[in-house]
Amino acid sequence: MVWLAGASAAIPGPGEARLLWGGERPVWVVDEPGRPETVVRMLEDGTSRLAVIGDVWLSGGDLARGLAHVRRSDWHELTRWPGSYWVVADTGTSTVVLTDLCGQRPVYHARLDDIVLWATQAKPLAHATKAAVDQAGMVRRLVVPALGDLVGAQTTFAGVHRVPGGHALTLTARSRHVDPYEPESPPMTFTESAVRLRDALATAVEARATSPAETITADFSGGLDSTTLALLTARAGRDVLGVTLADRLNPNDDVSYAVLAATAEPRLRHELVAPEPPPTFFNDLLSAPVTDQPHSDAGRWARKWSYQRHAVAAGSTLHLTGSGGDLLLATPATCLADLAAGGHHLTLWRAARARARLRHRPVYDVAQNAYQLADTSYPDALRQLAAAIRVGGQRAHGRRPLRWLAPSGVAAWLTPDARNGLLTTISDLAAVAPRGYGSLSRRRAWDEVREFGTYQVELNTQAASLGLRLHAPFLDNEVVRACMALPPYLHNHPHRQKPLLAAALRGLVPNSLLDRRTKGVYGAAGYVGIARNIEVIRGLLDASELVATGLLDADAVAHDLELAAAGIPTRFAALESVITTELWLSQYRAETSVTPWEVTAHAH
Repeated sequence: MVWLAGASAAIPGPGEARLLWGGERPVWVVDEPGRPETVVRMLEDGTSRLAVIGDVWLSGGDLARGLAHVRRSDWHELTRWPGSYWVVADTGTSTVVLTDLCGQRPVYHARLDDIVLWATQAKPLAHATKAAVDQAGMVRRLVVPALGDLVGAQTTFAGVHRVPGGHALTLTARSRHVDPYEPESPPMTFTESAVRLRDALATAVEARATSPAETITADFSGGLDSTTLALLTARAGRDVLGVTLADRLNPNDDVSYAVLAATAEPRLRHELVAPEPPPTFFNDLLSAPVTDQPHSDAGRWARKWSYQRHAVAAGSTLHLTGSGGDLLLATPATCLADLAAGGHHLTLWRAARARARLRHRPVYDVAQNAYQLADTSYPDALRQLAAAIRVGGQRAHGRRPLRWLAPSGVAAWLTPDARNGLLTTISDLAAVAPRGYGSLSRRRAWDEVREFGTYQVELNTQAASLGLRLHAPFLDNEVVRACMALPPYLHNHPHRQKPLLAAALRGLVPNSLLDRRTKGVYGAAGYVGIARNIEVIRGLLDASELVATGLLDADAVAHDLELAAAGIPTRFAALESVITTELWLSQYRAETSVTPWEVTAHAH
């Protein structure tokens, strides 16, 4: 994929890079071979420069107005165009690099003596600074992946830092700092958010439908998010190929909804893919495409490729996916605490009753848990997180109280030293965390959005290496803003999956899709995949670096792996995360294709 790099001093750039601009703070781009549709738009006026790079559609007038925003340091305004892109600006005295709100356009930075380097891939920075793999940091991300204050700026390399989504990196000759560019905005009503979402999503889809892309394809699962995007694109006047995976391991009604939606839209050509044997997780595991950072979906690549390859074969130059929709539009369980804190007692009781039925728990327990959660401060939430890690984290299944912060199942496999180290770090964070930290639910929601962005980065990289350019319109900045402007508890509806999306798109897509109450599940492909590929997985874990460095207990991991291979419910998500992390480590050690960046610290 195309990537960018820059420095705080006049030094040589990475190999195969071309210079966007030189001077005291040069910027380079490493082009994506054979993929000319990546847009690089630049404008310069006096000492001000602006470059917008990625999947973005804007006019010369938009770019000129953007340069005016650079002069005023109004960075927020540079993130409002449709698409997914980076912004790099030079004010004459500093360079400012913006990632998007969720961080699927990543920016990393590192220091080499008195020079600051930045890039949109972490590996070149690790190469330039000779950074070692930070395995303890990897474990922190495995255990608490969505705790932004602990892992939001971390990468797998010591000394290489990530700019969190919604932030800007500013470089001068003497300093670097990372600051949020997103202003605090008041929450919207449900109706206001629905109107804003309708406009933002329509704009995001129309930009792609009217783009020069020759062939548009789409995931077409039958689920609400991906199916909606394909239908909107077809109704914007473009022919779309929708590909649907149907397999007998996971019988559900997704396929029937996909078929029904496709028959109603003449511009949508539908291809139903039913490979035999049904594709599972962990197939062809060791052949997974190499990514910049560990990718929890790496074990699913062959399953995705079993249907997405049909889009590549059709000549796809733009492939739509509903990625991000579940995160932004579904109702978080912690919304019950918002209802309690806001005094919405009747609504809380109704929501608690629905959750109690779903979880087979007494409704009084659920309601009491919500009121307790509403009274929990951020430092107390951190201390509760530490207590859960101390006793081994979540159980594989069974009743668990609702918490603001909960560890993943990997916590059960930590060695005593690794556990104590993580507990010390969390305790130190709790000691300085302010009690009045705003709405915890809103903060948790943003942390989860940014954690999802780190996932989407590698999903995009994985697909691009197979010849598929993914587009996730739900992750466009204005779509994210529309969804996040609604308080989490207002996403709740007792009879609908995603009430905000249904209200926003009423009249644009069929009611049968918007009013759907079911959602397909694909757990069988995971457990069967472990059983089918157990020898490969065992071989990977037998050579585990995380075990060898004393971070994970080999016997504890092996115990859960054997349970999963036997089809017994266990910590499956944790297993998948550890397996794919070990896969990434083995790939990284063997990799020879990282673009070199040789930097002499005192070159300037």
